[in-house]
Amino acid sequence: MKPNLTKSVKTSSDLKEFRKHKITMSYNYFDKNGEFITNIDVTPAMYKGE
Repeated sequence: MKPNLTKSVKTSSDLKEFRKHKITMSYNYFDKNGEFITNIDVTPAMYKGE
């Protein structure tokens, strides 16, 4: 899942300003009952070379 999320961050025009300012994007996932499952951070080092 992490590679797909990183690719999405690299290519999304909506996230261009976040990439420009080298923001770490944090994605939190919850199950259908609202219980936390996991967190995935996408750092500038991961999306560098957009």
